[in-house]
Amino acid sequence: MPLFAKPLISVALLAVLVGVFLFQQRRLTQANTYLKQAQSQIEVLQSKVDQAQHAVQTVTKYIDRVRVVRERGATLIQQVPTYVSEKDNAACVLPYGVIRLHNIAASQMSVTDTEFTDAPTSNVALSTFASTVAGNYSRCHENAEQLVALQKLVAPLRMPSYEEEDMDVHGQLAKQADAEEISK
Repeated sequence: MPLFAKPLISVALLAVLVGVFLFQQRRLTQANTYLKQAQSQIEVLQSKVDQAQHAVQTVTKYIDRVRVVRERGATLIQQVPTYVSEKDNAACVLPYGVIRLHNIAASQMSVTDTEFTDAPTSNVALSTFASTVAGNYSRCHENAEQLVALQKLVAPLRMPSYEEEDMDVHGQLAKQADAEEISK
């Protein structure tokens, strides 16, 4: 073997080793990039799964609460004859003014005319009126439960605004000032 062949073989072998090293380094870098992307996707998907589970729990609680509210409302309506007897129906005649005022309040209209203030009596029985009021309150409570459920559903998705953060800070400062004022 000639004398110059050994260094040439060493250089060639070194070049091959450097090439293999650079190739492996690039593969390792790509693998780390893919790993970071996969971890990011896992976090996003886990967040979506958590949100979906939260939504399912909220909807389930909402459905249960509304069922309870409806059952209570139906029970109240069924119990109207217990609390408002036929004797009460005969003894209490509702004027149209009361019926009109109830309807205005239920529909959130403004009271602009007074034509029903001295209105004659209606043919609406007291028990019918009581059933209507119980049904209206039942629907009101259903709406309230729906609002609470929606607020709970949206709460984890919501970021606090600067104003809310300021209010919290000012609220805390106000509480501290009130506490100091009381202690004096």
